[in-house]
Amino acid sequence: QKAVLEEGDVYLKAMSSEPFVVTDATPVANPVAEGVPIRGQPYPARSNLGFWGDIHSIEAPIISELIPFSEPRWKFGLCDRCCTFTGDCFMAWFCTCFPLGQIGSRLKRIGGQMAYDYRSILWGFIACLFFDLLFQVIFNFTVYASRVFLVVVLFILRGKARDFFEIPGSSCEDCLVSVFCIPCSITQLLGQLWRAPGDVPGCDCSEVPAVLP
Repeated sequence: QKAVLEEGDVYLKAMSSEPFVVTDATPVANPVAEGVPIRGQPYPARSNLGFWGDIHSIEAPIISELIPFSEPRWKFGLCDRCCTFTGDCFMAWFCTCFPLGQIGSRLKRIGGQMAYDYRSILWGFIACLFFDLLFQVIFNFTVYASRVFLVVVLFILRGKARDFFEIPGSSCEDCLVSVFCIPCSITQLLGQLWRAPGDVPGCDCSEVPAVLP
């Protein structure tokens, strides 16, 4: 369908498939600059012509000019969710092994090529904790094997998550964050993998949140 607008002796075909020629127009000081048609010339293809332009004669802009390219990044900053007083924040500070297990199972479920899941991480932490207690009782010496285990697992999980979501970063950054910012890194991973981590997984200690949105 073609919409034709008559105004004096100027006829503009607003929906034409070809650039139209104006038979008459009101003279102006600088018609080209103002986007006004000139007698006997095709209608100027300008993006700001609005209703008076032929939508087919205006050259479409390149997509990259409209939507600037932005590289993938974390949904939340490192310290955005570590002190929110939500369920996942509490778990990250005081029950670290459970959210780490949930993160491992989540990454494995969505295709993150993980060799660790909820059970393997949880049993590994229990074994290291038993090892710590054994050394403390027998030799009166603590080796902090459980803490080292959590740091190593978090380092691996963070690297796998970065690779899966193609987030820029380095192994050195992952190592420093895993050693010095354990709760911050865990809450960041939870925010990356769940829609509402304050509710799911929240304070849930089971593996169930790994299969929930």
